[in-house]
Amino acid sequence: MDIRYKLLFNGMANSNFRAKHAIAIILHNLNDDELSVNVLASSLRISPSHLRRIVLDATDMTPGRLIKHCRLERARELLMGVLSIKEISHSVGIRDVSHFVRDFKAKYGIRPTEYRRRMSGHLTSTAPIPNLQYAMPPILVEEIHGI
Repeated sequence: MDIRYKLLFNGMANSNFRAKHAIAIILHNLNDDELSVNVLASSLRISPSHLRRIVLDATDMTPGRLIKHCRLERARELLMGVLSIKEISHSVGIRDVSHFVRDFKAKYGIRPTEYRRRMSGHLTSTAPIPNLQYAMPPILVEEIHGI
């Protein structure tokens, strides 16, 4: 994954090292459909309940929601390119395209194909793109790794 990928989380500057490490693992493994809360906790050598506490404290999201958030944010970026919706879905670790479309619409209020059209300027609609569900200040991945 591109190291310049921006992660949108609130208050990460003062967060626990393990929370930052969890985020780095998520970003590095977004394309792995086997990535789960249990796998993440195991890779950090902590219990899923402890992972939940530290991630919730750092991001106001559960680990599962954080994984989904990161996947959908990356998918939103990829929609600016030429990959198909299926390729994007698979590249962010969501193997079922219908689940990807459903999750994307639930988060952004718009289907991925419509988002792509609006962002590329092919649609004459003046309706704004919906605001992010989690509007948070950006932090660079380098800051997470440079702990």
